[in-house]
Amino acid sequence: MLNIKHHHIVFTVPHKLNNLFRYNEKLLYALLMRICCKVLTDWFREKHNLQPGIMCVLHTFGGNLQYHIHTHLVVSAGGLTLDFNELVEFEGNYLVNKNWLAGQFRHEFEGELIKLHEKGEINYPPELDPQYFLSYIKNLNGQKWITFIGKRPLKNVEDIVGYIGRYTRRACVSEYKIEKVTADEITLRYKDYKALTSDDKEIIKRKTYNWEMFLDLLFQHIPHKHFRMVTYSGCYNNRNIKRIPDEFKYHGQNAEANKVETYKDYLLQSGKEHELKCSFCGVEYILISREFNPGRMQNLIVKETELDLTNKLNPILRQEIEKIRGFKEFTKEDLEWMVSFVNTTNPEPIIEGRTLKIAV
Repeated sequence: MLNIKHHHIVFTVPHKLNNLFRYNEKLLYALLMRICCKVLTDWFREKHNLQPGIMCVLHTFGGNLQYHIHTHLVVSAGGLTLDFNELVEFEGNYLVNKNWLAGQFRHEFEGELIKLHEKGEINYPPELDPQYFLSYIKNLNGQKWITFIGKRPLKNVEDIVGYIGRYTRRACVSEYKIEKVTADEITLRYKDYKALTSDDKEIIKRKTYNWEMFLDLLFQHIPHKHFRMVTYSGCYNNRNIKRIPDEFKYHGQNAEANKVETYKDYLLQSGKEHELKCSFCGVEYILISREFNPGRMQNLIVKETELDLTNKLNPILRQEIEKIRGFKEFTKEDLEWMVSFVNTTNPEPIIEGRTLKIAV
């Protein structure tokens, strides 16, 4: 990445377009991301004669899993000259007027929709008669095309990577937002960005769905196979990123301080301490190895288990053991067999006091 600050920008599509998107998902999703990047690269080139760095992420969901089409972009606050010989960073926190940007976004997107209509490449939803498509587009002019630009740019490149990573590498609902699960219903917690408190903070709301509705909402956000939900534009695209001079790139502040020696160090530095312990008994895992099999990845983990016949094993571990030998109920002989099995495959004994380490 360029060693300058970056802005967070969000483009939102009017909900009146939702059904048209549903009938043309791959076509219009790709168009949306292309237009968002084009509007910004055109502005940088015409206004500043610069090539910006842009990362664009597609989201089709809101906090309550409803269909809500928008893009998140991280855009450099400046860029490279068109010959890639100079890096220019803007002063202050201002980038561009968001209302002007929203107008350009609407103009470009509507123009491309009309071209697709004239070429006959659009699938029309039942309620939209193709002969009235231009009137449909004209009515969109009265809709609110929303563009958000963060109040302050992100200055630390490591923070920027972590920030955009939270948008690119997660599902449409985080597990911590699932507050309650019953046999019939599931309750989600989400932020309502339209309803603000007196100090402009989002109000936390809750929504309860039956399982059929929840799964319907969840599955509508699964992307099409091979569709790229993240794109790069400007000097960050595949062709230009190789041309960025090394002196303009970010090289890290203190790589040695962030060096990870073990998998445990990685979990601790990533704030994932909860993954170190078994969710059933709370005892810390010991990582033996990581194995990559065709079609799936399997983490081979063992946990310290007290040598106590009344102690129930983690069901996942039990399932793995049953593959080796059909254990249903664990007896003293079964535990002795497991110890002997592991000892024959490990150079060092694995019983330490009353602690039994079981390797699968």
